[in-house]
Amino acid sequence: TAYSARVTLTASGGDYADETETVTVNVTDNDTAALVIAAADPFKVAEGDSSTFTVRLAARPSGNVTVTLAQPEDSDVTVDTDPDNTGNLNTLDFTNSNWDTAQTVTVSAARDADTTDDGATINLTASGGGYGDATGSVLVRVTENDQTGLTITPAKLTVDEGGSENFTVQLTSRPSESVTITLSQSGAVNTDVRLSKSSLRFTPTNWSTAQTVTVNAAQDDDTTDDTAVISLTASGGDYAGVTGSVPVTVREKPELVLSWKKKTIDENTSVTLKVRLKLKPSDDVRVEVRLPDDAGRMAISPGRELDFSASDDAEYPWNTDQNVAIITYKDPDAVDNKVTISLTASGGGYGEVRDSVELTVTDLYPDGLVLTPSTLEMAEGGSQTFKVKLALQPLDDANVRVTLTQPQNSDVKVDTDPDTGGDQNTLDFTDSNWDEDQIVTVRAAEDADSTDDSASIALATSGDDYQGVTGSVTVSVKDDDVGLQVSTTSLTIAEGGNDTFTVQLASRPSGDVTVTLTQP
Repeated sequence: TAYSARVTLTASGGDYADETETVTVNVTDNDTAALVIAAADPFKVAEGDSSTFTVRLAARPSGNVTVTLAQPEDSDVTVDTDPDNTGNLNTLDFTNSNWDTAQTVTVSAARDADTTDDGATINLTASGGGYGDATGSVLVRVTENDQTGLTITPAKLTVDEGGSENFTVQLTSRPSESVTITLSQSGAVNTDVRLSKSSLRFTPTNWSTAQTVTVNAAQDDDTTDDTAVISLTASGGDYAGVTGSVPVTVREKPELVLSWKKKTIDENTSVTLKVRLKLKPSDDVRVEVRLPDDAGRMAISPGRELDFSASDDAEYPWNTDQNVAIITYKDPDAVDNKVTISLTASGGGYGEVRDSVELTVTDLYPDGLVLTPSTLEMAEGGSQTFKVKLALQPLDDANVRVTLTQPQNSDVKVDTDPDTGGDQNTLDFTDSNWDEDQIVTVRAAEDADSTDDSASIALATSGDDYQGVTGSVTVSVKDDDVGLQVSTTSLTIAEGGNDTFTVQLASRPSGDVTVTLTQP
């Protein structure tokens, strides 16, 4: 700043006493009003990071000076002069006192989706205190740290045998065009490891959206952890040749090895379930086999608990089958039963192991009566017999009665006790004689018509598990009454005399009948 001063000269002594004179001195300022910016050239900021530079005045101002920093057109680059957020974010204030104290400016570069280095210019403009014409600028170069690559999460997988796990894939930067990621196994292929997808497709729009791949691990018979490596190879645009990999460990799980999971057997039979451990336990293991509360007439033999030893030399080592017999008995209903038998292990690292088998028991109850034969043919006035017995033994101490209903055709009669000469219509069976034939006699009476007859004999059971079982026997009766009845088959007549005989039908005809007599 230019300024002036006045110098006063005063004399004393002799005749010069009190003589004075003045001299005016004009001082011209040779300090330029400028901004001193301390920043590297070029000023570099890494994407996703920040850096600083400083600003001060070159000379003392005549008053307060405000330096304004314009935010760059590139919105990824931002200027902050007050990181503590106590004032304006893009101004610096200087006074006569702090004009030569450097103030800090923070420049931040946001992370973007492309792979190109960005640039921006920060313009500084001063105002006030004689600095109205002072300007400056800082050229910012943003270094890109988004390189083409694959983001795989998680980087490695552990999958339980028989289970599955997922990993996701996305691109690290926006591709120049569509990208295809091919998935395969590298090295020795483990056929027990399978992928839900063989390829993934990313576009410049969905490149940052994670896509999911499921890794399935099949159950095998060995006890060794398996491994595999999933390779990912990109093609397309600027991603050609980009690769990645996911190591996979298939972890063996302690499990029960069962000889079957589902079985169907007939009622009153048994089936054997073999049980052993898949992996060697750390200690002895007990497996409890339990029937459900609604299992009905079933049992487990030899017992509900199986003990396996961790020692290979024990009586019941962990890797040797133990047999469980599941026994079914005849029950009083006619319903097939489906039960789930549970197995629960404990001890030796098997404390969380549970399994089950499903057993369907086919009920034999519907085949209740054996009728031999089930169809009868007889002549009118004759008789025939058929046999009756039970198909299955009834429950212990059960009595079963079979009742035969007399047919609606009263010419046909049923007799279960022909020795008494009466009309008996019941048969009694027990758990001792259930498979012994009992005889039923059927008689057909003579009638007056000439038509063949038929009848049906219904059988119904009662008593415990045979309650409601039915059967039937069909009877066909051939009529024997068709013919002519004459009063005599021989006549003796004197010459010139006469005699008579009569003719009638043997049974009622179904319509008018004409009998023609032929002369000798």
